[in-house]
Amino acid sequence: MAQQYCHDHSDRDWLTSLIDSFERAAAEEAEHRPCDRELLCAAEAHLARPLPPAADHEAPILLVS
Repeated sequence: MAQQYCHDHSDRDWLTSLIDSFERAAAEEAEHRPCDRELLCAAEAHLARPLPPAADHEAPILLVS
């Protein structure tokens, strides 16, 4: 199967516009979704913690399962 590449700005502009539309739609949908208050508080507490010192050999921390 042949690959198609964006060769000019109109292709890239169209793709950027499409991505922006998807992001806006997802944000609007998320605004109307009920939120678990406990989960929100846990996320805020987690994000408020300072970052641990990074070591080159450490594996990334998985925040979402």
